[in-house]
Amino acid sequence: METINIGFTVTDSYAQHLAATMSSILSNTSKDTKFNFYVMNEGDITFETKRRISLLKNIHDFNIKYITVKKEDFREYSPGVHMSTNYRLKVASLIPEADKILFLDVDLIVLDDIANLWNTDISDYYMAAVPDPCQIYQFQVVRSKFIDKFPTLMYNTGVILLNLKKWREDDIEEKLLHGIKWFSANYDQCWPDQSTLNMVLKDKIKQLDGRWNACPLLGYIQQPPGAYDSIEQRDLIFANPAIIHYAADQKYKAWLDSSLPWADVYWEYLRKTPYYETGILNMVKNTYKYELSDIHGSLGLLKQQNVINFKYKKYRVLKNLTFGKTAKRYREKCSRFRALVNEIQAIS
Repeated sequence: METINIGFTVTDSYAQHLAATMSSILSNTSKDTKFNFYVMNEGDITFETKRRISLLKNIHDFNIKYITVKKEDFREYSPGVHMSTNYRLKVASLIPEADKILFLDVDLIVLDDIANLWNTDISDYYMAAVPDPCQIYQFQVVRSKFIDKFPTLMYNTGVILLNLKKWREDDIEEKLLHGIKWFSANYDQCWPDQSTLNMVLKDKIKQLDGRWNACPLLGYIQQPPGAYDSIEQRDLIFANPAIIHYAADQKYKAWLDSSLPWADVYWEYLRKTPYYETGILNMVKNTYKYELSDIHGSLGLLKQQNVINFKYKKYRVLKNLTFGKTAKRYREKCSRFRALVNEIQAIS
């Protein structure tokens, strides 16, 4: 009977998305498969979260272990999107019982049997991953500065299969921590963990098929360079994706907007969790927040337009009631605000 080790790094605020990811894994697997889930966190996972996550055993049984990480150990490193993403660099020592582990982001949904990915032979590699779909952007932001330090292909680390046995044999954890310290001192951008994994493991990374990390928001929403470099590659991957990964700008997430490409599968699997109603409520609150922001913005613009109209009318009167240099100054101001009024009318 097969046992698959799967790791995550999360904070309690991402429990809903962790549940959706786990739901998709458990729903698309053989009944004989065993799972060991490892949730690396800052000690903020509440009793209620753990209770709700345990209810997913109604889909398929599993073991789960919550591992508290000392965030103080990572303070000297660049946090990226969130410091917790760096915790997996210490996975070999934090999970000593595992010789192999599949590490996943929690903004993704698994559509295929994860055992098909787990069974990939990585005995001669430190890691297996899918090349990042935005190689041009990766070059511009990361590789171009120290081109010899990184692999020719940069890999997206939202889905990574790790050979922890080989990590321990070759002291990879120490090299990763040294690498992220160097990276934090030389770069100011949002993927310190991903860039460090690419930099340190570059000669021993096995390339996975793109269907194991299909990113629809980079394929159909975001614009270049933060998008798929190849339309042909995108179309081939999305003909039969195995994992849907909602990697993108934070404003483009399936749980914020159910109309986004492939967002429906997120909600399909969230429905199987105790977080479905919470998810709907959060999406409604988020929609209201953005609409309210738009309203405030519109009111601010209207106020500004009224001020411009008032000043134009004021200076139009004053220029006719004054003489000499004062009148000239008011004529100039009247002309300037008249131009602003014309611009506002043109775009209204």
